[in-house]
Amino acid sequence: MSSIGSAFSEMSVSVMGEDDVPLEEALDKVFLELQQAMNYSHCNIREMAVALDSDPDFKVAFETHQQLEDYITDMMGLFSELKSVSKQVLPKPSKEETIWMKQQIADKKARKKVEKEREKAEREQEKEQAKLAKITEAKE
Repeated sequence: MSSIGSAFSEMSVSVMGEDDVPLEEALDKVFLELQQAMNYSHCNIREMAVALDSDPDFKVAFETHQQLEDYITDMMGLFSELKSVSKQVLPKPSKEETIWMKQQIADKKARKKVEKEREKAEREQEKEQAKLAKITEAKE
């Protein structure tokens, strides 16, 4: 039986339009680019906030915001690459495992739907409570 380390070092994946990239190299590349885009995004938001204090020029802030959107779009693409790599690493399921996997995916989707509905109801309840609080304050 091979160790995890040897499987890791021997595996190749397709990433960012390249085929047969060693898994370790692919992961390092994706995560490095994610970290860089995340750092640039963090700096851009701070830069916009500081610029508002010193020079509230909309055009300058908007240009910084456009750069931020580019970084976010880049990160979304990188997360898609990461998802693709993870699927390539996942072993092929047997027929029984495929049935089980499909059920797991359906269950997860149903749980997420219920959670979203619960969160939406909570937000609506909070808004209603805020409205009632304002009405109560106004009466006092």
